[in-house]
Amino acid sequence: MRASGRVNWMIVVLSAIAVAILGLLAFSGDSPNSVAGKFMKALGQGDVKTLADLSYYSPEQDRSQTEAEWSKTVKLGKHYVFAWRIVGDTRPAPDRSLVRIAVTKDVSAESSYEENFSLSMFKVGGKWLVDVRAMSRDMYPALPR
Repeated sequence: MRASGRVNWMIVVLSAIAVAILGLLAFSGDSPNSVAGKFMKALGQGDVKTLADLSYYSPEQDRSQTEAEWSKTVKLGKHYVFAWRIVGDTRPAPDRSLVRIAVTKDVSAESSYEENFSLSMFKVGGKWLVDVRAMSRDMYPALPR
């Protein structure tokens, strides 16, 4: 049997598609949904540093103030257990997003149920951040103000 030295066209097409997908993933950056997911995961785990990294208050507030406020919130909510899932998002502008989240409070109780909340997000310096001032105070106890 002789080898012709030709490559099957399917291999070339599949390779090109794989390279294109990897390129898109590499250059797309974080989406509002992925940042909201990281934020909610950090909130559930009490990860103050990640919460501070993903929070937006105002240009005047510095990182130490943000971390102090999140430390207080996490300490007061240490026994608060919840589950969450991202439902979707809406982008009214290229640098704004509203991520809808379903939150189940007190997941250990039989009477627990999902409640709908949203995270308002800004793109600041090319990075999506959660607008903490716009968060509903019903979602988590003692949220920073």
